[in-house]
Amino acid sequence: MAGTLRLETTINDPTGYRVWRAKEGASQDAAKSWQQMRKGVADLGRRTEVSEASNQRLAESLASVAQTLPLGKLLEPVSRPVWDGAGRRYRALNPTAGADGELLRCLA
Repeated sequence: MAGTLRLETTINDPTGYRVWRAKEGASQDAAKSWQQMRKGVADLGRRTEVSEASNQRLAESLASVAQTLPLGKLLEPVSRPVWDGAGRRYRALNPTAGADGELLRCLA
């Protein structure tokens, strides 16, 4: 079954990002410089730019993985049973459905 992947970025702590604006409390025509991004909606335009760039980088990296290795090949190693040195068999995981899938979704 094919699905849709939705990429989303949430910036909980914007202090590590910068925005080109005048210092807070300065007049509109004051000199601009790179200032710390604020949590409110004042810097929403810059927050949008940062989030879109992050989503684009993630989409490109996912696309390169998908091109080089199909999903079936990615899941193949965990979808086969394993035997240890004593000959004991351990069941394979089913990461796309059932209890294994639910557990992996919770962990993710």
